Amino acid sequence: MTDTMIISDVGGTNGRFAVAHSDSEGNIDHLSHINVYQCRDYNTFTDMLETFINSLNIPPPKTARLAIAGEMTMVFYGIITGTSIQMILKQNLTLIM
Repeated sequence: MTDTMIISDVGGTNGRFAVAHSDSEGNIDHLSHINVYQCRDYNTFTDMLETFINSLNIPPPKTARLAIAGEMTMVFYGIITGTSIQMILKQNLTLIM
């Protein structure tokens, strides 16, 4: 059985998202559902992430690895501010720093 996770790389201009599939040893085997979004088209990171999740024709993975460029500052109540784009994460998204 392979495991899946959402991976993303978000900068000031583009947000790149995909589903990574790993083999039985935990190594990434391949990527699927690759999408690129323009950051200027979204008010929050959550909006962009929800667009990606809603585009999937598979059950959404329960794990995510997120790369977000720029200086980030953690603030209470799930609000993160950065130099590129303000991102608001919902409670059901766990952020590991």
